[in-house]
This record gives sequence, structure tokens and C-alpha cells, in this order.
Amino acid sequence: MYFHTDFCFSVVLMTQKNGNTCMDIIMGHAVKSLAISSADVCIIPEEVFSPVSVNISKEEVAQRKEKLKNWLCKNRIPVEEDGELLRLRDALQIHPPYGKDQCLSGNEIILGRVQDLIATMPDSIDM
Repeated sequence: MYFHTDFCFSVVLMTQKNGNTCMDIIMGHAVKSLAISSADVCIIPEEVFSPVSVNISKEEVAQRKEKLKNWLCKNRIPVEEDGELLRLRDALQIHPPYGKDQCLSGNEIILGRVQDLIATMPDSIDM
């Protein structure tokens, strides 16, 4: 089991079958309680949860953050900075390098709409 506690409190159950990894996701709102029934520790395969390595300079990441923030503001979406994160209230987080694949939300409707908006962001934004 992999427990994602930092944002949406979802539980991810992982099983190995015939060399393949299967995942079942239980959304946080559906979890009433959680009990550990075994002290056995299972190692999570790195290839499942390892971040994709992207070689982007700190300056370009900062430019992307500012550009995305301006694009969201232009589309009347309230966004605030929280360290490296961009937050849309408590509904969504955007992590560096600030692309549509770096969005996290427990609400798939909001997630889909923001990802679509990011995908349509032009190269230059007039403010």
C-alpha cells in the first residue's frame, strides 16, 4: 500500500501479479478508517513513483511559474504562490516545472479544466 497523505488523502493499493504491478486507488473521501494488519514492509518499485527527470534551468522554471500565474489570472482564476507551489485555493496545486502534468487535485473536474487551460496557454501573454 502507498498512502498519499500530503494532498488528497487517497490510498493506493499495489499488488504484484505475474510480474505486473496493479494499482487500485481509493479516493480519500471514501476512506473511513485505516488499520495496519501486517508489519511486513514492501519496497515500492522506483519506476512506479519516480519523478520524471527534466533538465530545466532555475531561471526557466521561474519564467514558467510567472507566465502560468499571469495566464491563470488573465482567465480570472485566483492563484497564490506558496513557496515553489502555485495554489488555486484548496482545490489544486501546481508543482515545478509548472506544466499540466504537475497539477494535483482531488477534484477531477477542476483538474481537467485547469490542465486544458494550461494546454492552451499561448507562448506570450499580454497583461
